[in-house]
Amino acid sequence: KATVSVLNWLREAAGGLFTGTSTPPMPKRSARVRPARLALAWFLGVVAVVLTAAAHWPLDLRPTRAAVPRGRGVAAQRSVRTASGLQAAQPVPPPSDPLFDDVHLEEIFDGGKEWLPGHVGASAGDVAMPDGRVMHWSVFRDDAPRILSVEGMIGAEEAEVLMELARSKLSRSKTIADKGSKTSNVRTSEGAFLDNREPVVKAMRRRISRLLITPRAHIESTQILRYEAGQEYRMHPDFFAQSKLDELGANQQRVATCIVYLNDVGSGGGTKFNTDPVTVFAPTKYAGVCFYSVKREGGVERHALHAGLPPEEGSVKWVAVFWIREGAVGRGKG
Repeated sequence: KATVSVLNWLREAAGGLFTGTSTPPMPKRSARVRPARLALAWFLGVVAVVLTAAAHWPLDLRPTRAAVPRGRGVAAQRSVRTASGLQAAQPVPPPSDPLFDDVHLEEIFDGGKEWLPGHVGASAGDVAMPDGRVMHWSVFRDDAPRILSVEGMIGAEEAEVLMELARSKLSRSKTIADKGSKTSNVRTSEGAFLDNREPVVKAMRRRISRLLITPRAHIESTQILRYEAGQEYRMHPDFFAQSKLDELGANQQRVATCIVYLNDVGSGGGTKFNTDPVTVFAPTKYAGVCFYSVKREGGVERHALHAGLPPEEGSVKWVAVFWIREGAVGRGKG
């Protein structure tokens, strides 16, 4: 009984320290209480004090951990776990650039028909990137096909890195066939596909994503092309024929193209469009030309056929090409 009395007194005394209540008088020691039992009582009492203090301590010294689920361009929800347990879900601000998420075109703009900026009566504009780069676009041709001229798409060092990454991988460029691809006299340049995980490649894909208002998952693997003097790509479409679409599956049509010039070509090397009259876009170092190969009302745009003109003697042309599809690349089957 004496042991129990000591334990009760210690528990009440500890509670009083943190609740402001008065401390009860200490029980009288009984002569019959053995020293060992009394020591055990005091030890258990100290444990009770510690536990009582923890229960009444006003501060939570443990670190807070948050679990944030992956978002898809909208405000996600997260739950914060603290000492008191799992709290209610708290809103998380949307990412600064929702266009980088893997979402469908229809979730970004109306109807999935307008793939380039400036299609609502505007003739020019700026696209700012989180890293501070600003791309300036202007309408090069407002009739079919709509063509944009874009300045500031890449820096000098970045262009050098892309050319160096491709140099050791260059091989004869191929054209699309019903099954796979093939070499053809229609296309005589050399090219190489780069790993999308390369930092410069990843940065360029972010810019194209922002500029063309499309998720990166819709952009095909980046291709670098080198045209020596006399090499060309004759008039051709970027959109796929129906037979190729049957192979690729739904939502795999190419809807837009962006070509970025990586060097000072010198003479020749422009991009010629199948328009009336003919439109030729002259290459400008670190700038680009963007256009779409489908009509806003649906169907392919045959005026978007174009040719990569050959550089003249003593000149060479390096370009990075980005093709954008209607849906995520490679997810058309099934």
